[in-house]
Amino acid sequence: MSLVLDASAALAWIFERTDPGEKALAERLLDEIATQPMRVPSLWHRGERG
Repeated sequence: MSLVLDASAALAWIFERTDPGEKALAERLLDEIATQPMRVPSLWHRGERG
């Protein structure tokens, strides 16, 4: 199974979350991507082509 990472999840690692539940989910996802394949939307790669 592959995880699909969206912008809101990535931003949760950059900006401090005040809600403990959101913070815990962001940390859990970070742990998961270390052991499982991850995908991102193709839109994320457009900046590399320009």
